[in-house]
Amino acid sequence: MSSAVRYLGFAVLALAAAAAFVYFTPKAVSSSYALPSASQYESLISQALADDKVNNRSTTGAPQQQVVNGWTAKDLLTIIAKEQADILRAQGAVVDATGNLQTQPFDQRVPALLLIAVLAVCWSGIATPRPPLEARIPTFSPASPGQ
Repeated sequence: MSSAVRYLGFAVLALAAAAAFVYFTPKAVSSSYALPSASQYESLISQALADDKVNNRSTTGAPQQQVVNGWTAKDLLTIIAKEQADILRAQGAVVDATGNLQTQPFDQRVPALLLIAVLAVCWSGIATPRPPLEARIPTFSPASPGQ
């Protein structure tokens, strides 16, 4: 293969790498949410604790107190989960196709540039000039009888 074709192939791969780098630039996530304030959750917390006091007054033993404490823990954990979801939403977090939380958009440039690098290695293997087959086969001369 001529060196002009070889260099043309590498030029095409270089242009593809530059195009992939520009085209696959991650888009910044714009968020229209405001960060939640503590006052939004104070009423939920005070309501959960008030329910706890009311329910604890009607308990008569440890097993009933355990049940009431479980309800209170569930209510408070639900409030924490809502708060965390609001914070993540305000930060522009997204969930990708696999269900993982991504606070930054996925950078598709890395796999695209790795693919182009593999293509460049393959092109180098295909387009590298080789000597003719006769020059690559070693020749053996018969050993002389005295050796």
